[in-house]
Amino acid sequence: MNRNDMSVIAGRLKELIDKEGPEYLSEYPDQVYRYLVRETDTDDIFCAAVLYTLHAGVNESAKRINDRKKLSSVISDTCSLKKKLADDIAELYVLLYSSDNLQNWNEQNLAGLNEFTGSEQKFEWDGYYVWDAGSVTMDCRYHAEISAEAVQPLKCSLLAEKLKKNPFLSVDKIHDLFQKDLKEHLENAFDEYCGCDDYYPPVTEDFEMEYYAQEWCRENGFEMIQADGDGITGDFEPKSYRTW
Repeated sequence: MNRNDMSVIAGRLKELIDKEGPEYLSEYPDQVYRYLVRETDTDDIFCAAVLYTLHAGVNESAKRINDRKKLSSVISDTCSLKKKLADDIAELYVLLYSSDNLQNWNEQNLAGLNEFTGSEQKFEWDGYYVWDAGSVTMDCRYHAEISAEAVQPLKCSLLAEKLKKNPFLSVDKIHDLFQKDLKEHLENAFDEYCGCDDYYPPVTEDFEMEYYAQEWCRENGFEMIQADGDGITGDFEPKSYRTW
């Protein structure tokens, strides 16, 4: 396999690490194997050899040994591969764990979290609930827009766990994580508010969205800047029953 082919494969693996984090190759070697088979023109024998070396931890050694001959020797001793195949795998890892790539990954480490911390984040939420009185139903809707400063986002244990697995999480990914969590928090509160009484319909406009948004902010290391929302209560709709 020539150096150009190896550069392409190394480039694809770099993209995978950029997206999933520095330990992805070590933690998910089987998925890396399937990725190479699916996304490159590499033959199955080479892909299988990469998988074998990942299971053996050769990629971790490559972070410290950026010399093709020395690394090939380690691969031969560790995995008992033929010299030509060991040389090719060594070439791949030397390209992948180049000094430029290692420096780039070092700069990416927690860069998203650092940019996110102290920034103003905007969230939106649309709530929907059907109040059911047995013979009639009523649609309940709420739209909210919330601005909050990320003062101490690592207070959120979910984010801490995500960053432990992938310290390369981007600002957008972190925002999406909090957006989803806030949505679930408000949805649960809205469902409970609208469904608390089977006989009296909820007044959607009176839903205390600001209170629940503030509660979420305190729990997740945010300082709320502003929270605006509007509730809409629909008309009673009679249920239709099929008659035979």
